[in-house]
Amino acid sequence: MAIMKSGAARDTHGGKKGTEIPLLSRIIAVAEAYDRVYNSGELPPEGRAESALKVIRDGAGTQFDPQLADMFLRLASNERDLD
Repeated sequence: MAIMKSGAARDTHGGKKGTEIPLLSRIIAVAEAYDRVYNSGELPPEGRAESALKVIRDGAGTQFDPQLADMFLRLASNERDLD
């Protein structure tokens, strides 16, 4: 199975939109964006998680599947509540 790397600047899904894009690809897009911001090293460690979550929040419905983004944000919020 081939997994395409997500990218806003290029059409990696052959013009597909929304639920036409495979679920796994939509999940990876959210996780990859979070990981990219969190591990960028450009921010102090304390601000990385919130900055990464802001990217997901701001991209929900445009860059990311809104339902998946919402689930990710709720899970992250629950995780922080446990700390």
